Amino acid sequence: MLDARPYRDRHQIVAFLTRGHGTVRAVVRDARAGKAPSAAATQILSHVRVVAHQGPSAELATCQRVDLRRSSFPLASDLARSSAAAVVAELLTTFVPPGDHDALPYRLGVALLEALLGGVDPDIVVGYAQVWCLRLAGLLGQPDGDGPTAPAPLPEGIELFVTACRRLPPGDMPGAAPDAVARWLDRRIRHEAERRLPALDFYRSNASSLP
Repeated sequence: MLDARPYRDRHQIVAFLTRGHGTVRAVVRDARAGKAPSAAATQILSHVRVVAHQGPSAELATCQRVDLRRSSFPLASDLARSSAAAVVAELLTTFVPPGDHDALPYRLGVALLEALLGGVDPDIVVGYAQVWCLRLAGLLGQPDGDGPTAPAPLPEGIELFVTACRRLPPGDMPGAAPDAVARWLDRRIRHEAERRLPALDFYRSNASSLP
């Protein structure tokens, strides 16, 4: 689950990342009328099972069912973890388009939720999400030449961090990105997004260990 916003008096518009259709926006009818789904099911980054239908000319799908599989609600009591979850959701929303048939972004989202719930350093999770979102969008050159070359020089230390992100799950990362690398990733993400990233801005101002 990437986003949930009130819609009219009783409904909700949600955005979620699917296994094979990229990001999808849908209406959950009567969501705020006490019928469904639970608050935990629409919590940012919760892992849910959704049954939805979208007509060929409809802008929004209609959710027929939302079942909670893994709640992100435990993160709500920790500012750094809840803020990192919001950054992950924001990055996936920004860099994964509707109709994307690649299952990797979905698997990335699930892995990062589990990492945050499992106690992994939020700075590791944010840096890991940034690297993978840039890679999946073809916007980050690779040390071994298996992807497109980045237009700007890579800072010292980023090759080691990128290689670790490629080879290891977030829970096995040796540490967060060095400060210079984290700042470079922030600049690159903001440049490529071409829009404000309020969750990342909030994280850096209030929850990150980066000065």
